[in-house]
Amino acid sequence: MGSFMACLCFGQIVTRKEGEGVAQGLKAALADQWGRAQGQTPVLAFLAGLGTDILTLGRIDEPRNIVLQLIYLGLAALTLFASIAEKSSWVHTGSTVKRFLARGIVRYGRFVFHFATGALLSAFTFFYFKSSSGVASFVFFVLLAAGLVLNELPSFKRMGAVFRAVLFQLSLVSFLTYILPMLAGELHLGLFVLGIVVSTVLVFGIGLGLQGLGVEESRINRSFRRPALGVTTAFVLFYALQWIPPIPLSVQSMRPGHDVQRVGASYHVIVDKNADGWGEATITKVDGERLYIFARIFAPRNFKERVYLRWERFDESKGWVQTDRIVLPIRGGRALGFRGYTYKENYQSGRWRVFIETADGREIGRTSFSIQKVDGQGKLRAREKVVE
Repeated sequence: MGSFMACLCFGQIVTRKEGEGVAQGLKAALADQWGRAQGQTPVLAFLAGLGTDILTLGRIDEPRNIVLQLIYLGLAALTLFASIAEKSSWVHTGSTVKRFLARGIVRYGRFVFHFATGALLSAFTFFYFKSSSGVASFVFFVLLAAGLVLNELPSFKRMGAVFRAVLFQLSLVSFLTYILPMLAGELHLGLFVLGIVVSTVLVFGIGLGLQGLGVEESRINRSFRRPALGVTTAFVLFYALQWIPPIPLSVQSMRPGHDVQRVGASYHVIVDKNADGWGEATITKVDGERLYIFARIFAPRNFKERVYLRWERFDESKGWVQTDRIVLPIRGGRALGFRGYTYKENYQSGRWRVFIETADGREIGRTSFSIQKVDGQGKLRAREKVVE
């Protein structure tokens, strides 16, 4: 009996130890997986922010969007501030509540920062894409996503604070680039300059706050001021080169037509049937007919602006030649865009393209087509009415 009890106790000890070993092994495995996941946190946070934005993003002038973007900017600024100041005494001194909050911001700040900038920059890239032909915006988005991935490599981790400063300033200047014209109801150089000034003042304000916490000025300059001001300088250069799309304007529809008639609250546009397929459309015309360009252009509420339709014809010896630049005043507020049109009476057969652009020449949209004039022996393509 004693031997049986001894064996039973020994078996329980072995079983318990085996159980403890399994639990410890499971705990170690989970810890290892968590450690691996931590290395991918910024990328996962960026993708989470992007997904949230796709599900919730609406019109550029929706108050909900603006409030969310202000919240994201605030969170990004707070967590960036904390990451630069985490080695100063403010995390370790003061009341228990203050130290608890400070360490929580430092511990989870990296995830929060990348979630916030992911949501912000995905929204701004979407708006940029809608306000231009899309190539520059797409390249910008790809470079941004690539930068987030590269930031997780060992060689890039050492410049983590610098790269976060770049992302923050990119978010801040992008926000100011569109919010100021939207609030003013117009687009002009002065508003862009105001945005640059405001962003620069904020950079120096954050720098002064870090100095107040005892962070070395050399660290502030290296980790925040220089990269942030570098982004601001790049925006000025991009604006001078007309690479920044004219947010908050965007072309929703643009088509060549044979006639445009206002019928009640709608526009009836006569177009060639099946002219919206892939490639460059060919339009058949009879001498004496007008050639129309109809467009729907989105602008925010209370927005008034003058855009221009620039007509170009392809010349075999000279290339693309401008023939006209016609002004079109627009007013914002309509969800489906402001509707307007222009027309030409004198034109030649051949390849044409029409750009919608701002007064300073920044492109909002374009359409390309070929014109084929037919005489009495020719055959016109079938036409149809499109209601806009």
